[in-house]
Amino acid sequence: MQKLQNELDQQKARNDILQTLLEKQDTKLKDQEASIKELLESNVKLRETASIQTGKIQQLEEYARTCRKANVSVNDGGFETFRNATTSQVTERSNLSRDQIRDENKSRVVTPYVMNEDLAMNAIIKKQIPLNQVAFYVTVSRPDLINLGEHHPIVFDDVVTNVGGAYHRSTGIFTAPIHGIYFFSVTAMVLPGIYGALDLVKDGEIICDFVADSGNANHLVSVTRTLLLEVRQGSEIWVRTRTSEQIHGNRHTTLSGFLLIQM
Repeated sequence: MQKLQNELDQQKARNDILQTLLEKQDTKLKDQEASIKELLESNVKLRETASIQTGKIQQLEEYARTCRKANVSVNDGGFETFRNATTSQVTERSNLSRDQIRDENKSRVVTPYVMNEDLAMNAIIKKQIPLNQVAFYVTVSRPDLINLGEHHPIVFDDVVTNVGGAYHRSTGIFTAPIHGIYFFSVTAMVLPGIYGALDLVKDGEIICDFVADSGNANHLVSVTRTLLLEVRQGSEIWVRTRTSEQIHGNRHTTLSGFLLIQM
């Protein structure tokens, strides 16, 4: 009987030792989990900081490029104007719900916003160029625009001239700064065997349409339309597809316009 009691005591002692080891391991695991959680939180903060710094760098680069286009000197005051313009636009869109943004894009057919260089350009050069001086010339730099879909806006991303800053590169929309008679010219080019039908639109209303049809031809085909149009201040002009189209770029598809008579 005494022997059995001794074995039980020894087993209990071993169990106590194992329990102590398990408690130590549990404490160690909890400490490691806390350290991992802290590291993850620190990583998130670092990523947020890096994202903010990247945004600031992009703003500085965009500001410098915008100043070069507008022939305006780079200065701290100008950058404040630029930053306020771009930041306010981001804030406005960030306050929208996902459904509101989707509905807005459907109704306006606007390219998703990244950085509104145009808003900043307007803010910078508005004081430099008289309001009645408006002229722009833009082209599609990409080789081809394919699978555009019905009523898809053509975004002329290569801005060669934009006196007055009324053309918005991010959306492809020209917004008239003043009421007047404007001259517009649009050229579209298609690859062999492609039928391309486009519309020039003012405030959602088709003003004119034009077709570039290469049919069975083994060469590129282009078409140009020019027109004089009375446009009121704030009205928007853009080019869009009529149906699902494929347009050739390489700076052969272009849009230009200027204010002819101020009214």
